[in-house]
Amino acid sequence: MSKAGMNLIEFITSNTAYNQADLARALNVSRAQISRWKAGEAIPRNRETELLEIGGLFSTVCTDWAMFARTEANAENWYIYFTDILSGSEWGWALKDLYRDSPDKYSSHVIRTLLKLGADIPFAAPSARELDGENVESTPLASALYGLFDAWAQIHDWVYLAFDTDDCGDQFDLFEISNELEWLTFDLGVLSVDIDCLRGIGIKEKELDEFHRKTVDTIEVRLHQFCLLRTQNGYPIKHDYFNLLDLSPIELAEQAFMRNRDGKNRIMNYLSYGEQMCISRLDYSVHLLSRIDEKLDVLLKVR
Repeated sequence: MSKAGMNLIEFITSNTAYNQADLARALNVSRAQISRWKAGEAIPRNRETELLEIGGLFSTVCTDWAMFARTEANAENWYIYFTDILSGSEWGWALKDLYRDSPDKYSSHVIRTLLKLGADIPFAAPSARELDGENVESTPLASALYGLFDAWAQIHDWVYLAFDTDDCGDQFDLFEISNELEWLTFDLGVLSVDIDCLRGIGIKEKELDEFHRKTVDTIEVRLHQFCLLRTQNGYPIKHDYFNLLDLSPIELAEQAFMRNRDGKNRIMNYLSYGEQMCISRLDYSVHLLSRIDEKLDVLLKVR
């Protein structure tokens, strides 16, 4: 299994007979270049492909996923395992489609994040028989992933709708923030899982506390940037975006469900958040007036 944070050069020199000098000769580059790649300099895609072949790994744009799964068959089994668990959630309508379209990208994100937290993840993908379910034996990994993927799906539903940038033209900065927040839904999902489930797969509270702090801090910064960019460019604030940190996953999912399915809420998507609040207060005022009218009718009848 590859260690969290290990890059492709480190993986090859640790898991094959190649040393840095051998790699330099094989790729016809200087040893200094190999050292720079090992130190973190971006490796060109064509060189990555060559290095994956040298390392005996399957070809993918997600090199950390290749270093973990090693073979295409094992990667496919992990994908099946993950999607089996994700399909158990009634939420995540967009996430399920995205996962299916980019399995390496999403599987890589899941594994990379969990390994960084110190999770004990087996190299070989578990079989579907190990999934939680009726008359099926539960495993610590399956239990943790069921809770994690369900929370991830719930949060993702809300973010996918709330941070839609279709109305923002070519504002690439807004799209970038929206995309980053979409990936951070997984991190928030981790923070929503029962701590005992996370302990069951080897995650320590110390690592989780630091992860929590960094995740929340990053999201707060991005939310401020997103709101600022929308207002600076004349786009309305359509939601209370900070609900992402204030509401639970299920509250976010239910809010997204109502916004996506209810006709009135679909129309309200075109209004600013302030306008939506005015309409909500107006609706409440109408409700109160109706109740007062009913009470007056009762009082008049009594008299």
